[in-house]
Amino acid sequence: MPKKKKGQNSLLPIPIGERSLLCYVQSLVRKVPVVVVECRDDVVVRGCLIECDESMNVTLENCEVVTIDGETKRHEKLFVKNRTVRGIHVPRRFRTCELIETMREETFQARTFYQRQLVRGKHAGKERLAKGGTTTTFGNADADAE
Repeated sequence: MPKKKKGQNSLLPIPIGERSLLCYVQSLVRKVPVVVVECRDDVVVRGCLIECDESMNVTLENCEVVTIDGETKRHEKLFVKNRTVRGIHVPRRFRTCELIETMREETFQARTFYQRQLVRGKHAGKERLAKGGTTTTFGNADADAE
């Protein structure tokens, strides 16, 4: 188990997504209109990145697939497995450092909010915060009637 640094007071460990290139790729989701995913089998996929999971599997929409032979195919949605990705290219006009910092700040705020709720004993089980700050209860019909 890694040692805690001085002054580090955390209930949850820092996720791998904030300590790797995953943070970079996830910061591009729905913020950059066109990315180019270069695959190991010399296929290039150009489209809008709509999802990236913790394993770095990516999903693109409105994409164009270009093979090494020059054949082009269009797809509405395309899933690219992590082991086939060689690289992801972004247009130069986007400031990736700012995108990463924005994403890290959002995840930090979400994580600290969640930790505060756990410490207070709220939202640990059946209650969850819905959009707009309203509380919804899941699973208990009696609580729904109240």
